[in-house]
Amino acid sequence: MRDHLLLSLPHRQFVFTVPRILRPYFRHNRRLFSDVSRIIFAIIQRFYNKAAKTSIKTGMVLAYQSAGEFLRFNPHFHCLVLEGGFDEVGRFVNIPLGNLHRMSEYFRRVIIN
Repeated sequence: MRDHLLLSLPHRQFVFTVPRILRPYFRHNRRLFSDVSRIIFAIIQRFYNKAAKTSIKTGMVLAYQSAGEFLRFNPHFHCLVLEGGFDEVGRFVNIPLGNLHRMSEYFRRVIIN
């Protein structure tokens, strides 16, 4: 994937875990996985646009996984995310990510809503 798909730009891996209280809904409604995938992308896109103070387009590879250690049901999403995006003239805008506490808290609130 690194040689044929990814750009030679900074990337970062994220893991988004579904809160335990919501996991039974995911066990019985597989459509929620695609909804959460779109939410994750939208969260990161909004975060980047706000940080760049302009509209940029970013990229992401997202994979859903339903089990964690010991094969217990643990829905979560692995994301390989471009650290930034491209502005309207095609110039790459790097957005170095530091403390991600605010993004994590925002994800929790959006998922629960």
